[in-house]
Amino acid sequence: MIKTYLNAEKQAFLSTDSCLPRVEFITRVSDSPNFIYSSHRHTDRCEVALIVNGQGHYIINNVPYTASPGDIVVFDQGIVHFEQTDSAKPLEKWVCAIKDLKLAGRETNHVLIPNALPILHMGEKAKLLESCFEIIFDACTNPTHHSFEKCQHAICIILASIDEEMHALPVVNNTSKEKTLVQNIIDYIDVYFAEPITLESLSAQYFISPDHLSHIVKKDIGISPINYLISRRIGESQRLLLNTLLPISTIATLVGYPNVNHFSNAFKKKLGISPGQFRTNYNIINYVKSDST
Repeated sequence: MIKTYLNAEKQAFLSTDSCLPRVEFITRVSDSPNFIYSSHRHTDRCEVALIVNGQGHYIINNVPYTASPGDIVVFDQGIVHFEQTDSAKPLEKWVCAIKDLKLAGRETNHVLIPNALPILHMGEKAKLLESCFEIIFDACTNPTHHSFEKCQHAICIILASIDEEMHALPVVNNTSKEKTLVQNIIDYIDVYFAEPITLESLSAQYFISPDHLSHIVKKDIGISPINYLISRRIGESQRLLLNTLLPISTIATLVGYPNVNHFSNAFKKKLGISPGQFRTNYNIINYVKSDST
């Protein structure tokens, strides 16, 4: 028998003891070798993913990453990200969405500390974290009077483990606040993607020729500004298709396509299936909220 006492100094992690985060939903992703989630961002939550098997390719804030088993991937609120599973090594992962998260010294629904990478390898902690995701999944699918509390405390274990891992890594000094012209252009598209943006309107906005603007953006992020705009629109439409019951025509308008046929054609060209097929195939968020939520 082994008996051990807790002998650790309390440190501020949550902004207050009463400020426990709220699990919005949990998803188990598997068996989707062709899955692509174009550039999108969450405006009311953050998400934490644990890679169980396979490999995923991500672009987070225009920086490419590859995630493998045992990795945690963090998507803070407002951060634009793209995801594609490796067709030769399809992803198996847990994804948990969190709301009302207030960690000490960070903005609401932000997990990462300044300059931290959004992908962390958790090593031996990965098995413990997988158990926590399973607890949350069970609490959501088999609700009881204590499901809400189970989810809160399981997600706190996950977040505390991530926080420990971040603080154990060397500090990267990347504190420059000066934005480049390309960053400003991308930020503009991220905000106004639903507006009738063209290469000509962008060039007028930033007082450079269309050809030069297209060249510097493609050189910096690997795709043209118009292709980035399309990716943002399609990514936001995927988010709405997966998380709302809005009609496809309404979603088309919301992401910048007044003509639903133009939207459907752009969607199919990007992802290989129609918006309706995508909603049917991948609308896998199927969970039950407990009475206490």
